[in-house]
Amino acid sequence: MKMFQERIESKRRRNRLVGLIALFGTAFCLCFLSFPQTTIPTDESTSSLYSSLRSYIRHGDAHSLVKRLTEFPSLDVSTEMARVSGMIYRFKHYNDCNATDMHGNPLLPPDLDCHFYHHDVSQGTQVMILSSVSKKYIGVVYAGTDDFRTTLTDTDILLKPFGPLDDNAESILIPGDARVHAGFDNEVFQHNLFDILLNITTSLVQQYPKHRLFCTGHSLGGANAILTAVALTQSKIPKTITVINFGCPAVGNEAWRTAIHALSNVNIWRFVHGWDMVPRLPEYPFTHVGHTLQMNEDAMRAYYLHRGNASLGYASVPYGWSAKPFIFIPGALWSHSMRHYLEYLNMSAIDPSHYYVSEFEAVNSTNASNDDDDGMADDDKWINPPDDEIYPQEEEEIVTLTFDENVVVAQDEVVVVVDVQ
Repeated sequence: MKMFQERIESKRRRNRLVGLIALFGTAFCLCFLSFPQTTIPTDESTSSLYSSLRSYIRHGDAHSLVKRLTEFPSLDVSTEMARVSGMIYRFKHYNDCNATDMHGNPLLPPDLDCHFYHHDVSQGTQVMILSSVSKKYIGVVYAGTDDFRTTLTDTDILLKPFGPLDDNAESILIPGDARVHAGFDNEVFQHNLFDILLNITTSLVQQYPKHRLFCTGHSLGGANAILTAVALTQSKIPKTITVINFGCPAVGNEAWRTAIHALSNVNIWRFVHGWDMVPRLPEYPFTHVGHTLQMNEDAMRAYYLHRGNASLGYASVPYGWSAKPFIFIPGALWSHSMRHYLEYLNMSAIDPSHYYVSEFEAVNSTNASNDDDDGMADDDKWINPPDDEIYPQEEEEIVTLTFDENVVVAQDEVVVVVDVQ
């Protein structure tokens, strides 16, 4: 009886702590949301979509454009991209496709061929070009960098024109007002890295003309995958490129979003696991491109071009989507692990009707308001913090939390690993 009472009291203390954390986070978010917010117009993105559609209609191929924008990657394809996005982390301390572990076993799975691997230690950039004869694809794969928190939250984050520049310091590939995160852009285009990727990818496309072409990556690697895919399409790679990434931050400004959504030969699908904080960064003026696949505890949900499109009947991500992780930061960091993305997709294979998706969320009476609304529709309600996943055993006595690199440490020495790669 005494032991039972102690467990109950322990649980009460833990719940009080979680409540205080949630209260602090909510206060922070309310303060943040109380500042004047700039409503981002969608007219340019919509008009660019219609311009692309008119172009396709003139060439008699309107159906293929609509199909490209709404054809979901299969579960097998998404799981394969998650597998290789996790696999590349094994090569972190090497600079060789043929690297082996301490027992002499190859790090590269036997069903994959590695054609190029590069690790720039100074910038933390890891990239690999691989192919699979059995699965008929070519993939450009990036790993995330170790210092994502500094990169994403630095007050000196700069925007710059995309890729190689002309004599007037304007982008050669995406001219105009489009701007991207300078750090991400430098990782892809400095030291002639992109030229190497372009040459090898072009050769592989010629060698395997029926293979699909993917760019993928986790965390900041997902951002690099988007930049690489866009640059490849603008460099006359004769294929539609599909980007599938995991925990990817926002890459560019509103003009960048408009320009990318007007392209006819690139698909972008961004998986977001739970309360993962990284996809909610950096803040405005950075914005997302492509479709958002939100991996919730109860089900996966897909949001057309992230913001939806009311004229097409597609809903936006829910109100407060960007602010939720700040309520419970340990859970937000826990959600970012590439391992958890892969585990979720493995769960999807068991129950795809709930944990995978093949259509976008439709606008209805409960989600008609989007992330900029002022009403109190159902999508405005917060869900409970994912503390049960962080602290699964009720008898654990969690008193204080401190951050120490990649772990969260409790006062009673219960350690919960938070993989922030």
